[in-house]
Amino acid sequence: MVNDIEALELSMENCSFRNCISRSEKGSIALISLCKNVTISFCSFDGFDSEANLNVQNSKSDAVCKWNGSLVDFSSSDVFMKEAKIENSPKGGLSLSEGSVSIEKGEFAGNNTNIEGYSSARRNILCFNAQKLGLVDTKEGGTANDNKLQWIIYDGCNLAGSGFEKGWALFMPILEDIKIEDFGEWIKLRFFGKMLHPCNLSFQVISSKGEEKLIETYELGEEGYLTEKEAEGMVESSLIKEAEDEAEVLVRLKYGFKKSPL
Repeated sequence: MVNDIEALELSMENCSFRNCISRSEKGSIALISLCKNVTISFCSFDGFDSEANLNVQNSKSDAVCKWNGSLVDFSSSDVFMKEAKIENSPKGGLSLSEGSVSIEKGEFAGNNTNIEGYSSARRNILCFNAQKLGLVDTKEGGTANDNKLQWIIYDGCNLAGSGFEKGWALFMPILEDIKIEDFGEWIKLRFFGKMLHPCNLSFQVISSKGEEKLIETYELGEEGYLTEKEAEGMVESSLIKEAEDEAEVLVRLKYGFKKSPL
C-alpha cells in the first residue's frame, strides 16, 4: 500500500502489478513514464479526497469542462490494466499522453468535482496524442448511468474498444421541458433537464411555414448556464411566431466538440 505520499515516479519495462492498493491524500499516486509492457491487474487507486471542494476561479465552463491533473499518469508508456479501479479524485482519475493504454473491466468512481450547481460533473480520463486508448467493459460505478464511462477529454487519441461512443466522451445532456418568456422581438427559452453542463451546448429552433423550413442554431453563452438542471437562451421571436402551427416548432438541444475543449 502506498499511503499519503507525493506521486511515485517510475520507469520500467516488462513489469506487473497485481492485487495492489494505493491510497493518497495528496491527490496523486503514480507517474509512469517511458515504460514498456506494464501490466496492472486487480489494483485499486484511491484519491481519498472525495469531500474536497474545488473553487471556481474563472468561468463555469473552465471549471466544469477542463482539468489538467490526475491520480495516475501514464506518459510515453504501454500499459494494460485489468479489473483496476480509480476513484475519489476530484483532481482527475487517469491521464495518458504519447503512449498506449488498454483498460479491461476497469471502473472509475467518485471522481467528482464537487462544483456548486454541477454535482454530476466528473473527471475520469485525459488523453492527449496517444497511440491508443482502449476501453473494454469499463464502467463508471456509482452513477445512474452505470456501465457507460463518460467524462473523457481526448485530443489526438486513437479511441478503441467496445462500449465507447465518441459522441458520449464527456456527457450526454437530457432535455425534459422548455418554458417560453416573450420579450417582444426576442423570446427567452428556458431549458430544464439533466446534465446541462456549460460545455459547448447549443440549441436549434426549427420552424415550418408551409413547405418552407427555417433552422437557426444558437450557442449558449456563459450567462445562459444556470445549473446542471437549468439553462436559458434567447431567440428572435419571429422564428417562432411566424410558424403556421405551434406543433411545427421544434427545439433541439445539441452537444459536441469539434475538437478537444482544452
